[in-house]
Amino acid sequence: MMQNCDALVIKRESSEETFSPERFSARMSELFPKASAAEAWIRSGMHIPAVLKDTISSYRLISRHRTAEGHGKADCLQIKLAPGAELLRSEKKCLNFILSYMKKESADAALLAIVPAGGGGSISLFALSPARRGVVIPQEILEMMTVEGIKNYLMKACRISPAALGGYFSDDAILFDDTPIAKAAKEIDAALDAMLFCDIASGCGEIAVTAAKKVAAARAGLNKYLPQRQNSDEDFFLRRFIESSLFATDCSEAAVDILKARLKALCPGAKLPEERFAWGSVLVDGIFDDVKFDLIISNPPHLRGGQLSTLKPLLFGYSSSRFNSDVYCYYVEKSYSMLSGRGSSAMLVSDKWMKTKYGEGLRDFFTFHKPYVIMDLGRPKELKGAATALSAIFFFREPQSGAAKSVDASLELKAPPASLFDEEEAQDKEERGRPAARILENTAQQLVQKLMEENAPLSRSGFGRVYRGILTGLNEAFVLDAEKAREISEREPASAELIVPFYSGRDVKRYYLPQEKRYLIFMPKGFTDGMSGFSDGYVWLAKNHPLLATHLARYEAKAAARRDRGDYWWELRPCGYYDVFRNKKIILPIICRNISAAADRRGVYANDKCCVIEGGDPFLIALLNSSLLDFVFRMISPALLNDYCELRPSILEKLPIATPKSAKAKEAASRIAEMGEKLSALYEENPPAKYGSPPEEIRNAEREANRLVYSLYGLTPKEIAVVENN
Repeated sequence: MMQNCDALVIKRESSEETFSPERFSARMSELFPKASAAEAWIRSGMHIPAVLKDTISSYRLISRHRTAEGHGKADCLQIKLAPGAELLRSEKKCLNFILSYMKKESADAALLAIVPAGGGGSISLFALSPARRGVVIPQEILEMMTVEGIKNYLMKACRISPAALGGYFSDDAILFDDTPIAKAAKEIDAALDAMLFCDIASGCGEIAVTAAKKVAAARAGLNKYLPQRQNSDEDFFLRRFIESSLFATDCSEAAVDILKARLKALCPGAKLPEERFAWGSVLVDGIFDDVKFDLIISNPPHLRGGQLSTLKPLLFGYSSSRFNSDVYCYYVEKSYSMLSGRGSSAMLVSDKWMKTKYGEGLRDFFTFHKPYVIMDLGRPKELKGAATALSAIFFFREPQSGAAKSVDASLELKAPPASLFDEEEAQDKEERGRPAARILENTAQQLVQKLMEENAPLSRSGFGRVYRGILTGLNEAFVLDAEKAREISEREPASAELIVPFYSGRDVKRYYLPQEKRYLIFMPKGFTDGMSGFSDGYVWLAKNHPLLATHLARYEAKAAARRDRGDYWWELRPCGYYDVFRNKKIILPIICRNISAAADRRGVYANDKCCVIEGGDPFLIALLNSSLLDFVFRMISPALLNDYCELRPSILEKLPIATPKSAKAKEAASRIAEMGEKLSALYEENPPAKYGSPPEEIRNAEREANRLVYSLYGLTPKEIAVVENN
């Protein structure tokens, strides 16, 4: 389905000044701070489609922004028009050209300057890729959701009647009794100022921008009731909302970066706290779990249960969890759990939850947490042909007694038919297992839920932060075997300090790290310029490290083509936590059958198939290697082939870590730390053979460590049996 190109333009500006690439590049850096000119180029001739040669003379990449983890990019581009091409008449063709360019180059967004051949002004466009924007939700729906959400929040926070709020927020209610608004103006303004807002599936920010504008307009409208207020126009309140109230998260790293750029374009100079804009899944990554929101508005993704194979094990704790539940059902439930006592939530979703089998879990959830309002929006003509064409909106407040009610007689809530399913849903049948196995499974899930409720997750337990290992982008160039590393180090002592021990996930063993077999050429972004004083980088490298330069030169083409390189093709990607690898830490393989945590006190490096935890606390090492936390890990982690599981950082951060409070618990924790030290020493002195059982001394120490862990967590004999037999 072709989209209206205008819907892809976030901001348009025109200027009569002579175009300056330097100023335009600086503007790009304001929106995307990581933008770099390292990949700049100019293209003309054969790169211009024949139908556009009379419009476009050439185009150039001025700078490029890449996301921190390399999952997206935004380009800063200039189009120079052909002689005789008029600026205004060429704008549409240039925009279509750049949209095609973004699709071809897999760019998520572009900041584009269109410049006439003879100079004399320019037009700049901040545009989204059609692939990134997705289905465009009509603005009227976004504004209605936002206004209703704000009204619901204010009804609870300020005890203002729906009629008074409806009159204040309605553009049609020119004459209404504003006495209640006038009397409570100061209270309303304070509530809007203190409100915490979140979009938990923000995409590129349509809802966040709409909410910012509506809250700013609502607060500015109160000025007539607050004559003492000065210098408080709509722009002031817009900045205030963006800097103090707005939170957002999305599964797409590129979408979060685009949202931040969009807010900067909307409110130049606004400061955006990084901790309020998070990349990841709010469903499983613990994002904003320590914040309670007053208003949540979102248009969550739609993804059927069959496409959630890696996430399904992490979602079993949701009431909405069913064999084939659509992911939006989980988002609706999650939004409710994130609300403050006076909070309100509005979610735009398909209405199929009312009648399909996959919506059964959400319907069950609603029996205990009834919606305040459900609106059937029908099928907006603007969404014709889209997967989300038939939509419904849910507004939540705190649980209320009675059935859900409708705010309009024309928006009637129909009870979901009990036996009406999609054809695909009718084919879904629940697995039939032996009763004993099913009881054991339920008991295990209940135990995991109990452990997580009673203990803090690792991310908030006071131990070090969790990181992923290093991604080189080209292991064949940057990873050396032991023989090659020894040869270069012996023949070229100046390069020895740049060759560091490098472990992969399969190298890491339970409680110990074997002798290293691989080494990493470690020159991170900024290293060359820092050492060479910004002289010719390769000349410096070849002069000071000729053997390394010779080795790396064989891979120049591949290394230069990496999306995640440093300032030079021989440098590693930028990373904010390289220092973590130089210090004490715990290393764990990501792909494993059981958790294998090992302490490192030598400052080795690990690849991206490993997780790394700051510090090397022996208590934590013993805890992670215990049967109990391994049991929790296997229950909540994505299952792979051959009984392997995936210990991603987001999984590791969720593991429940006990905090000893009683004297008995503190004694158990102290003994667990001793066992961590003892087992690390035993495994290092006498590593178990690849096949066969560990020595008896190790087995006895492992049993004692497990017994102490069970005691620390207060497990009953029945619960211990569940762990040991699962």
